[in-house]
Amino acid sequence: MSSSPVVRKKRVFDFGKYCKRSVALKVAYLGHDFFGFANCGDAERLPTIEDALFRALMETKLVESTESAHLRDTLNYSRCGRTDRGVSALSQVVGLRLRSKHLLADGIPPPPAVPGDGGDSEPLDELPYVRMLNSRLPEQIRVLGWALAPESFSARFDCVGRTYKYYFIRKDLDIEAMRLAAARFVGEHDFRNFCRMDLESNKHFRRLVVSFAIDPVASLTTPIEAYQLYSMTVVGNAFLWHQIRNMAAVLFLVGERREAPSVVDQLLDIASCCQKPDYQPASPTPHVLCVD
Repeated sequence: MSSSPVVRKKRVFDFGKYCKRSVALKVAYLGHDFFGFANCGDAERLPTIEDALFRALMETKLVESTESAHLRDTLNYSRCGRTDRGVSALSQVVGLRLRSKHLLADGIPPPPAVPGDGGDSEPLDELPYVRMLNSRLPEQIRVLGWALAPESFSARFDCVGRTYKYYFIRKDLDIEAMRLAAARFVGEHDFRNFCRMDLESNKHFRRLVVSFAIDPVASLTTPIEAYQLYSMTVVGNAFLWHQIRNMAAVLFLVGERREAPSVVDQLLDIASCCQKPDYQPASPTPHVLCVD
């Protein structure tokens, strides 16, 4: 008489047993193989950095679901910014609530203070979030670290500054003219002529640019100046969609001597230039985000 094979039931992970931590994750990535940072609803055809991060969070059972309602209402998920297709980042930040190692019945113990750290606390007795996530992420994406965050933390609105770098080869560009033009971006201006319009997300277009520098990359010097790698370094409180790439595109027109540095003033004067001229944004590939 043959016996039927024993079918073992798959054990369901009980998220309800565990406490949750409100944390900020610091993430770096090379964006060349991805369709931007933010999930666009088609992970198979248009994979993004966020798709890979969500998948790693699910596989490590640090979150129960990455459905939009759960992200918003239960995990309090936020991102510092959305980077375009091909854009990389050295320190993107996301905020969310992750499963803790501590049982709900026991509660989360207060984190010990780290001696000599100005009284700041560092979570030591917790799951190894960085190692867990990096074991499931593709090699182009790395979680660099994490920190405790208030329950009300927003990676977007609590960010105090953003730095973008845009890399390019000198060739025969007029760098001094580009610097003169870049200096005109500094300050608070209406940047609607330097962005891709998104009236659903943005109702106003004033942004503060703290500094704008154009310098050779010191670690990659070459005796042939035309081959020298340069970077545009832009520091500000927040930026509009495609703002960095559009500013770079106009600066390249100045560097190619097709426009004078004063073109920046003309485009920032919304009263006299109320419609964005027809020009293409610069390529996203040499574009890197850093967050403070």
